[in-house]
Amino acid sequence: MGSIAAHADVDGILENAENARLIDGFCVPKVDRLEDVWEIDSYLSQKEEELQLPKHTFKVIPQIESTLSLANCRELLQA
Repeated sequence: MGSIAAHADVDGILENAENARLIDGFCVPKVDRLEDVWEIDSYLSQKEEELQLPKHTFKVIPQIESTLSLANCRELLQA
């Protein structure tokens, strides 16, 4: 989520509150570390506030795709 392109993708999907209300969460690829989940959650929380949506409207579903993410999967899925 740290890339400008990822933020632009999320911004495009959440271009208005009406669209945003239809979204339950985001499947996020290549999440390897707990810090990645925190960054994603922080960005989505900012978007919720901008769109005047309740906190935790958007769920984060990290995809376990690498050896590192597999090693960290317990903490990634508990975050």
